[in-house]
Amino acid sequence: MLARLLLSSALLFVSLGAQATVRCVSDINGLNAALDDANNVGAEGSTWDIRLQAKTYILSVVVVLETHDDKDNKTFYFSGGWNSTCS
Repeated sequence: MLARLLLSSALLFVSLGAQATVRCVSDINGLNAALDDANNVGAEGSTWDIRLQAKTYILSVVVVLETHDDKDNKTFYFSGGWNSTCS
């Protein structure tokens, strides 16, 4: 069971690296910018890997991802605990 989970996780990261837009976020402004870019610039069917540097992020508003034309089909991956270079 553990081997299957590890293999699935490895395959996820391999597939993300090949086609995802990776954003390294260090503060709340960076998080808002990454979400805005995904919402307004990201292509249909794109994948956004948003990596949060280790700290607490407090959103003061509700995150709304509106659909504009053909930009309504996106996949988001959020992960935390990254260092300053998101490595």
